[in-house]
Amino acid sequence: MMKILISGASGFVGSSLCQYLNDKGVSFEKVSRENGFDLSKRRWTEGIKTKNIDTIIHLAQSSNHRDFENKSEEIFDTNVSATQELLEWSRVNGVKRFIYTSSFNVYENNSEPRREDSDLNSESFYGLTKIMSEQLVSHYSSFFETLILRLNTVYGPKQSKALVPQIIQRLINDETIFLAKGEGVVLSPIYVEDLSKIFLKLIESRERFKNEIINISGEETVSLKNIVKILSQNLRLIPKIEKTDDELKYFISNSNKLKRFLNSSFSFTSIENGLKKVCNEI
Repeated sequence: MMKILISGASGFVGSSLCQYLNDKGVSFEKVSRENGFDLSKRRWTEGIKTKNIDTIIHLAQSSNHRDFENKSEEIFDTNVSATQELLEWSRVNGVKRFIYTSSFNVYENNSEPRREDSDLNSESFYGLTKIMSEQLVSHYSSFFETLILRLNTVYGPKQSKALVPQIIQRLINDETIFLAKGEGVVLSPIYVEDLSKIFLKLIESRERFKNEIINISGEETVSLKNIVKILSQNLRLIPKIEKTDDELKYFISNSNKLKRFLNSSFSFTSIENGLKKVCNEI
């Protein structure tokens, strides 16, 4: 039986993935703060007792990534140093496949859909740590299969400290929502359950991944303006919107590579339905 190790298992994406794998009868080992792991500390992998792991899914990242000025050392240690330590543990312990979750924040701002070979130029320290970790993962591709997933705006029920829940909180509190150029940001979001389904396909795939990079997003592109509209309609609230002259940000995925991997029967959750599910949980 295949043995899977999931780091960051108690986070938003990790919790959803663990629940989904449980429902599908897939067994796995968890690494999280809840079961005694602190990835900001060196030698944290000594706490991994399970051997003969086949697949690593490395989701863990610092929860302080928006606080660069005060938490830069912790962000670096958790996002970069912990990744290198887990890569080395994987090499020593004969892991066969290493799946690393990166972020769309590695790309420079550009109105064109980003392909996997598009230029990298993050504007944030968080994005920079993801670029560093991607390079580390790539250097280990001669020891085991490596797969880098650049996630584009994952959302879903029970999420906190992210774009969609922040907008919902502003709507509930009747606070002003500021939109650059009247649009805000343009995204290709993916519903969290769809992401879990993709993870399972990657776990079960017999394809050989040799330093593979894949953009992970939904199949729709939407502006923050439209997200606010859908949320406000579902919550039956009237948004207070203010247009600003700030630069319009684009996080648009070219998902051709992902679609080639997924078969034609894979069905993405629409933005409309996904946001409706989020609102129904409130």
